[in-house]
Amino acid sequence: MRVLLSAGEASGDMYGGALAAELRRRLGEGAELFGMGGPAMQKAGVSLIVDIADSSVMGFVEVLGAVPALLRRRRFLFQQAKQRRPDGAVLIDFPGFHMGLARKLRRIGIPVVYFIPPKAWAWRPRRARRIARTTDRVLCIFPFSAEFYQRAGANVVYVGHPLVSLLSERSLPSPQEARQRLGLLEGAPVLGLFPGSRRTEVERLLPPMVDAAAHLSGQVPGLRCVLALAPTLSESVLAPLTGHPFGDQVRVVRGESQTVMRASTVLLAKSGTTTLEATLLGVPMVVAYKMAPLTFWLVRRLVRVPYSALPNLVLGREVVPELYQEEVTGERLAELLLPLLTDSDAAEAQRRELAEAAARLGPGDAIARAADAVLELLDGAKEP
Repeated sequence: MRVLLSAGEASGDMYGGALAAELRRRLGEGAELFGMGGPAMQKAGVSLIVDIADSSVMGFVEVLGAVPALLRRRRFLFQQAKQRRPDGAVLIDFPGFHMGLARKLRRIGIPVVYFIPPKAWAWRPRRARRIARTTDRVLCIFPFSAEFYQRAGANVVYVGHPLVSLLSERSLPSPQEARQRLGLLEGAPVLGLFPGSRRTEVERLLPPMVDAAAHLSGQVPGLRCVLALAPTLSESVLAPLTGHPFGDQVRVVRGESQTVMRASTVLLAKSGTTTLEATLLGVPMVVAYKMAPLTFWLVRRLVRVPYSALPNLVLGREVVPELYQEEVTGERLAELLLPLLTDSDAAEAQRRELAEAAARLGPGDAIARAADAVLELLDGAKEP
């Protein structure tokens, strides 16, 4: 069997790598897996014809400059699909890129599975109907997302969130082991910095994050700061550290985000998958995000949900502080982080809320159920 898999950013690459490994386990070494992704998918045996390193962007305005390159990549993927004629395609998240690709693939008779569809329940609900028309199966990771897409007419399978099983299956270090691995003192408070997996995110968020760490260093004795660098990014994004007075006190660790998370007392993170990982691991956090002013203006008018951090979305209330745009300053971030670093009751209260959110994220084995759904569809499509 030949399968096209496509992911456009670090989280999609992680899920795509897990799914590719499961497909290869079931299909055997004779299966051909090819497409777009990063190191996790490549390690799982996907032949990358497009590498996503340093390429993912987010936001209406930010994406404009990347449109020509993204269109070239989409055309190339589509041309390769026409030549190689895969038995099916699995498109993972990254909706601005994949929705158009799904339509093109369906037109030439290639079955399409959309794994982690767009957040149409949060904004642009018409997207759900479009996804229903241009895909053969939609694999949802949240129950409310599955209900939304079912109402839109999509062929939906609710698989649960992949991180539930991925984190439980991995041999993660204990907090003590993680600190030893990173060379951190066992009793020292540790602030984990997670500025994102996109270049534009890091460029906007890293300076105020380092400012916050500098503010806290004078208030929290022995504080250590560790920055988790996404494997899809080059070290050139770390330029803000070079010119910052506190920059040389920030330890940079590439590709070991969960080790950094386990070693951290508190996280300062951008909204997204990181907040869900932290929820499952029970690590208190403060969430921040900055985007182009016009993008933020549009988002405020289009988004239909009051929160961005995933534990807040899951519980329907703010259990994790969220700051955006001009609110994201070193001083304000430090103000919110300080009680989580120095007040054990405040930290424990947030951990209890995170545990409640984690319990609502569905059963384990999401990747196995996703593989079941993919192979069931592709086997059915091959039958005469």
